[in-house]
Amino acid sequence: MLTFSSPWLAVWLPAGKICAATTINSSTATVFLQILDPSSSVFVAPVTTVINNTGTNVGISGDASKNWQLTNYGSVSAIGGGVQLGAATANGVQLDNYGRISGENFVLAYGVQLINGGTIRNHGGASINSELFYGILSGRVTTTIVNDGDISGVSSAIRLGSGGSVTQSSTGRIIGNDGGAGLVIDNGTYTVNSAGLITAISGPAMIVRGTSNGTITNSGSISGTTGVQMNSSSGGLLTNSGTITGSGGTAVSMSGSNNQLVLQTGSVLNGSITSSGKNNTLALQGNGTANNSFSGLSTISALDTGTWTLGGTVGTTAASTSALNVQNGTLIVTGQLTNGGTGAGSSVSNGGTLQIGNGGASGSVSGDVSVSNGGQLRFSRSDTVVYGNIVSGNGGLTQAGSGTLILNNSNTYTGGTTISSGTLAIGDASHPGAELTGGGEVTVDAAGSFGGYGKVSTSVLNMGLIGVGNALPAFANGPDAVFTIAGNLDNHGTITMANGVAGDRLIVTGGTYISNGGRLLIDSVLNEGGASSQSDMLVADATSIGAGGATHLSVQRVGGVGAFTPTDGIQVVQVADASRSAGGAFTLDGRVVGGPYEYRLFQGGVGDPNSGQWYLRSEQTPTPTPTPTPTPTPTPTPTPTPTPTPTPTPTPVPPKLLRPEVGAYLGNQYAAQTMFIQTLHDRLGDPPHQTGDDAAGRAPTGAGWVRVAGSGLRGHGADGQLGVNTQGEVLQAGGDIAQWSGMQSIDRVHVGLMAAYGNMRTDASADGNPFSAHGTVSGYAVGGYASWFADEKTRLGAYVDSWLQYGNFDNQVEGDLLPGERYSSHSWTGSLEVGYAMNPFNSDWVIEPQGQILYADYSAGTHTEVNGTQVGDNGSGGLTSRLGARLYRDFGTSAGNMIRASFEANWWYNNRRNSIVVDDISIALNGVPNSTGELKAGVQYRFAHRWQTWGNVAWGFAGSSYQRLTGMAGVKYSW
Repeated sequence: MLTFSSPWLAVWLPAGKICAATTINSSTATVFLQILDPSSSVFVAPVTTVINNTGTNVGISGDASKNWQLTNYGSVSAIGGGVQLGAATANGVQLDNYGRISGENFVLAYGVQLINGGTIRNHGGASINSELFYGILSGRVTTTIVNDGDISGVSSAIRLGSGGSVTQSSTGRIIGNDGGAGLVIDNGTYTVNSAGLITAISGPAMIVRGTSNGTITNSGSISGTTGVQMNSSSGGLLTNSGTITGSGGTAVSMSGSNNQLVLQTGSVLNGSITSSGKNNTLALQGNGTANNSFSGLSTISALDTGTWTLGGTVGTTAASTSALNVQNGTLIVTGQLTNGGTGAGSSVSNGGTLQIGNGGASGSVSGDVSVSNGGQLRFSRSDTVVYGNIVSGNGGLTQAGSGTLILNNSNTYTGGTTISSGTLAIGDASHPGAELTGGGEVTVDAAGSFGGYGKVSTSVLNMGLIGVGNALPAFANGPDAVFTIAGNLDNHGTITMANGVAGDRLIVTGGTYISNGGRLLIDSVLNEGGASSQSDMLVADATSIGAGGATHLSVQRVGGVGAFTPTDGIQVVQVADASRSAGGAFTLDGRVVGGPYEYRLFQGGVGDPNSGQWYLRSEQTPTPTPTPTPTPTPTPTPTPTPTPTPTPTPTPVPPKLLRPEVGAYLGNQYAAQTMFIQTLHDRLGDPPHQTGDDAAGRAPTGAGWVRVAGSGLRGHGADGQLGVNTQGEVLQAGGDIAQWSGMQSIDRVHVGLMAAYGNMRTDASADGNPFSAHGTVSGYAVGGYASWFADEKTRLGAYVDSWLQYGNFDNQVEGDLLPGERYSSHSWTGSLEVGYAMNPFNSDWVIEPQGQILYADYSAGTHTEVNGTQVGDNGSGGLTSRLGARLYRDFGTSAGNMIRASFEANWWYNNRRNSIVVDDISIALNGVPNSTGELKAGVQYRFAHRWQTWGNVAWGFAGSSYQRLTGMAGVKYSW
């Protein structure tokens, strides 16, 4: 161990020797490297070397006489600077540091200074530091620095005055303390490759300035108030696959010009990217996401095969159609990308994809877009995007996501258009001139929607939805529209013009409408058609049928009360070339009803059945006339004198087509009005046929009873065009609550209460209509009765019976392929009946003439169907009268019980208005005549003490069109 205290010290050793361990503690001494062997310049400071200069001198200094090779394992610190080395030739010095080199507490105290450049290798665990100046200072000549340890400084950790290279491994750290930068490059050419840490505590981590030009490759971490400042006017390349952080909000700033920032896979930016210089660019490679703000960049390019997502506010300044350039890979913009230069736009080519949005409600790009060589512009937003610029080139466009894309310009790209999901609209209501002019096929996938107010100059393959104008949900409040397809329309999906207003047009011109199944939805005003027609319409040059078959036409009623169509009807499909109008190309989907009428779909008009046009008509389909067997041509006879041409016979008008639901409504009304009508003997049967029942020998006078009845009606309505069949059951029960004798001892008055429940069902049909309807009425009735018998015991002589009841009903009408309808109704019904039983021939037979009058007040109000049709009762109700006679006789049995057989004939007459109003059109159940006959047969049997049962069957008739069958059975207990 050598210890020196003199102010000047030189160490001389023979060539190839290692300097001995040295300890220097001095405020004035400097270790000068000198050597007597001219062939050697190698010095080694061992681990045990300690040089501590507390003065203003340098710890170790080498002049410019040699290309020094200094290796330090020890500790060198000095207030004047740690190590200062000159060199005989540029870049001739090599410094390997395994220990500690420090410039201490002096404003100009560097850690290491290489005056004429060279190489510094700071190995793992070693440190080079300046407490008040640069950790490493390189002046006029380039310097190479390889760092695996720590380099720090206050002015900056490293300053390269004339360029050079810095290579740092993952263990290396370059640290700028107390306001200094981590790395500063002033001029010259540089190369920085860092896998470690470059940081500044309170300043920018890296500064590139002056006229320097070079590359920075970061796979580690760069952090400071600004990550990297690229201020050079000569340009530079910053390639990042690591992390760059600007705690002050800016990760990379480029105030210089001609700089390029390259973001690779793994890149993380914490802070914005700003450019205030010219021709500064951004390139994206590999895969990654940057949700940062990028401003002032001249251009942005994505040329790799990977996928990048930009989620911040991004701006370009170049006046170029390729200010944004995407090739090979995919660039997803979920932020706002603004091409700010004059005429600036985006270019997508070589199979690249520019995607706007990523399924959310953000993402936009300004300026025109050119797509070529397999390039694609894809929109993937969940909301509505209006794009008013132009898409051009031979590439294509895809609408994805769940939102709506509106193209409001004339777009010329010639590649295909695909709507995989969401909606693509060509023109809104304010831009009907919007168009796709390129000619590439449009494909609408199953989850996609297409349409608008503009035009498509190409063929369309539809497997999803095509909406004309405001039939698209995005334009729900817009006006009617015309949408034009100048090419073929191959429809496998749905076409809709249904928007609540008739008048839209879908025009297929220069091509053919090809029906491959699918649906066509239109709005129509259901009226008499002809000149009054108001309907959406498909207009095509020609139609054909593919393997998928006919298109199913669905018509939504948007007005009209229904009417008979005496002429061609309501046109819904117009075909320019009748010879190319395929038969069977369209079929009606579901039913079209308006008021009491049913509309069917016809190809051809009334006057010209071969016109090829398609109409809705409310007429019955005529039965084809069989082709007669041709007769042999007779032998020609001399031409007779021509007779005058007879006046042409007018074309017969086909019968109108009614809907069967009208019959169901009529059946329900008839059922509710007649369900609880009864006669005295229907309700009570006959007297109990027993005497002396109590100790005083008095016969029973009170009774409780229950009965069930069933009935069936076959009738018709609307002058025979409606068939109505009604059947159902009634359960009724009641009993006396009071009785008393009248002015004569043998007469008696009975007062009682009764209640009933009934259910009736109607099956209805209409002439020429393949559909049917079904009505159901279920209801209850409560009321009371009062009866007087002149002879209570024998029931001979006169009787008077009256009753009054209130009925409440729940009604249903179910039509084939139509929504079910439900409505309520109620009635008041009263009856007065008189009769006189007598035995005029002193035989066992009793004859009883009868008369009855009933009044019903029925009300169902007005019911509005789901399709808008209004159905109401037509002041229904009125008087019903009956005149008849009853013949009966009693028979005994071997067991002593009594049987009574009865026969009855009645004439019924009613003036009830059994009619309804359907959209202001009155339809009557005129198949139930006002005057009908009835034959009835009954039997009563006393089967136990005070118990009786009775029943009857009846047949009502009025010609072949009216048949009514009823039957009932009851049981009674007397007291």
